[in-house]
Amino acid sequence: MTHVERIKHGFQLANRHWQLVVVQVGAFILNIIALLAFVGLPIIVLAVALGIEAERAGDIAGFLDAATGGPAIGEYLGAILVVILSVFIFTTFALVLWLLVTGGIIGTIAHAAKDKTAKFSMGVFWQEAKGLFMPLAWYYTILSVAALALFALLAGAFAVGAIGYGSMGLDGSRMGVFFSVMGVLLLGLCGFVFFLCVYVLSVQGLCPLAVEKRGAIASIKRAWGFLEADRKALWLILITVGGYVVIQISIALFGGLLQLIPLLGAIVYVPYSIVANIFGIYLYIALLGAVVSHYVDSTSSDTTASGSSAPTDISALQDGWQVPPPFHPDRSGPHQY
Repeated sequence: MTHVERIKHGFQLANRHWQLVVVQVGAFILNIIALLAFVGLPIIVLAVALGIEAERAGDIAGFLDAATGGPAIGEYLGAILVVILSVFIFTTFALVLWLLVTGGIIGTIAHAAKDKTAKFSMGVFWQEAKGLFMPLAWYYTILSVAALALFALLAGAFAVGAIGYGSMGLDGSRMGVFFSVMGVLLLGLCGFVFFLCVYVLSVQGLCPLAVEKRGAIASIKRAWGFLEADRKALWLILITVGGYVVIQISIALFGGLLQLIPLLGAIVYVPYSIVANIFGIYLYIALLGAVVSHYVDSTSSDTTASGSSAPTDISALQDGWQVPPPFHPDRSGPHQY
C-alpha cells in the first residue's frame, strides 16, 4: 500500500470515528471551565476579599515586593499561596484529563485499525483510556526527560563554544563572525535533527503501546526496531508530520490575513478559529490513524487454511533488514513497564 493510500485509509478511519473529534472538543471546553473554576474564580474572590482594585491587581511590583519579604507580604502571602494551590490543582486536572483523552483516542484508533468494521463505542474508549493511562504517563515522562537531556547537551555545547570563542579573542573579526555563524547553524541543525528523531520515535512508539499493550520502555525499543526495519513507516511519519505542519501554518497565515480586514475580519476570525481548531483535531486523528494502521497491517499475521499462521507481506523486508516477529498480546495481563 502506497503512502497516499495509507493516508486515505487514515481519513476513512477518522470519518468512521468522527465522535473522537467531539470528545476532544468536549475535553477542551471542560479545560476552559476548569480554568475558570479552579483559577479564575479564586482570584476574583481574593481580589474582592482583599479589596484589590483592578489597577492594583495588575501591580506586579506589589506581588514581587511580597515575594521578596517586603512590607506587603502580610497582605499578599495568603493570596499568593491560594493562587499557587489553585494553579497546581488545575494543572493536575488538565494533565489527568489529557492523558485519559489521549489514551482513549489512541486506543480507539488501534482498535479500529485491527477491526476495519468497528464502530465508535464509548465503552471501548473508556476501557482504552483507563488501560493506557499509566503507560502513557510513563511514556511521555521518559520522552520528556530525553528531550530535556538533549536540550541540556545542546546548551552545554553552546556554552563551551561561547567560552572558546571568547578565549580566542575573535570578537569583531571576520573569522570570529564566520565561526559564530557556523556554530549557531551547526547547533541549530543538530537540535532540529535530535528533536525530530525524538518526535518521530514518540509517534511510532504509540503504536506498540496501544496495539500490543506494551510498557513504556518496551514500546520505545519496539518502535526503534520497527523504524529500522520498515523504512516506509519512517517516511510515512515524516510525510504526515510535514503535511500537518504545513497545513497548520497555512491556516494560521490565512487567519492572520483575516485580522487585517477592518471590522469584518474581526467578526469572521472567531468562527474561523473555531472551525480551524476542529479541523486540526480531525486532521491529527486521521494522520495518526494512517500511522497506526500501517503498523497493524505490517505486524499482523494471516491464518492459513491449515490453521498455521504466517507473517503478512511487509515492505520492511528490504535492504537486508529483519523485522521483529509479530507480538501477540495477552489482553488479560497487565502492562509491563
